[in-house]
Amino acid sequence: MLLPIDFRTLFLATNDKNYAKLKSAGDKKSIAKIDLIRLLLGAQYLGEDQINYIKAKVITAIYQYSANSLPSVIIFDDLNAAVAMTLNSDGYKVEQIVFRDADSIDQEEIDGRKARIEAFLRAINEANDRVFKKRLSSYYGN
Repeated sequence: MLLPIDFRTLFLATNDKNYAKLKSAGDKKSIAKIDLIRLLLGAQYLGEDQINYIKAKVITAIYQYSANSLPSVIIFDDLNAAVAMTLNSDGYKVEQIVFRDADSIDQEEIDGRKARIEAFLRAINEANDRVFKKRLSSYYGN
């Protein structure tokens, strides 16, 4: 299997002490590159249980990425808009807005529609935050 040269170079240049520094610095890309090489080097020594464990972790990681990182597209018919949004711990965030009638409206109308969409999402995020806090307080009995 041929891996990109930067993966191999990083792996060969990183000792355990440097690996720990990368990990504590949160350099996930470099850690992933090194871990992939380590996994490939040790693959022939893995048993069925280890392979199933790795498979489950990969599937979980893909699911979490898909659920949390891929945008959802919401159509606002009354505003002639399609809005790509992502969801993270802070709530919904607008990634892109496309207006069906963008060629026939002026910038002021576009800004007004964007403001309405953003206000709507702020209201949703605030409502979700209140519901979460209420559930949390009822769970802890406060």
